[in-house]
Amino acid sequence: MLPSKSPLLKPRSSSIYSGRGSSAFLEGPKKESRPIKDKQWQAEQAEALIEFLVAANYPHHISPKIMITPTGKNFETIFQFLYRILDPHMEWSNKFEDDVILIYTRLRCVKTLYIGSNGYAAGTHSK
Repeated sequence: MLPSKSPLLKPRSSSIYSGRGSSAFLEGPKKESRPIKDKQWQAEQAEALIEFLVAANYPHHISPKIMITPTGKNFETIFQFLYRILDPHMEWSNKFEDDVILIYTRLRCVKTLYIGSNGYAAGTHSK
């Protein structure tokens, strides 16, 4: 069961299917407004994500250290768990990196995912 405070459970105030004209998808990605380099903000977000994962019955060990500096396998299991909430019918290929890039593209993320030389998600680069 998902936590009741989850933004995923809140009703959407608008929809691209509502019939109203929306230019949000035509404008392209927005500039990042979150203080993503602020260590305090990172710690707060890591704690919030840990709370969500625990409430959603994430089946693996999770800690602030794992959230701040995840291994490739940690990132993969957390990402797949979270994305299964959005799309339980997602068919994952044998190449996780390709799946992640496809999902980031579908979600129109502000940043594109950078896959490091070790083959795992290593961070983000601006588009």
